[in-house]
Amino acid sequence: MCAHLGVEPLLADVVGAGDTDWLKPEPRFAAWALARLDAAAADTCLVGDSPFDVAAAQQAGMAFVGVTTGTHTEAQLREAGATHVVADLASVAAGWALESSG
Repeated sequence: MCAHLGVEPLLADVVGAGDTDWLKPEPRFAAWALARLDAAAADTCLVGDSPFDVAAAQQAGMAFVGVTTGTHTEAQLREAGATHVVADLASVAAGWALESSG
């Protein structure tokens, strides 16, 4: 999906439920992903579509961008604590492109 949307060049890695023994918001999931990236939580953004994703990012100290392409609405993501919510992954990519060009 990331290649189809043209966002793959913007990503260091894509990690999903089938990649670990832990599911979000289990803290070991985020710790494993950060170790795999050799990244600090403060330098990492979790992009997700559920309150579980919001919780995982918050527990790990990562930034979070919600997308409303899954089963949860913007209101549900914001109620879970998301401060940044966009319509889709293309909007995330567009925001990153604008930020990096400015």
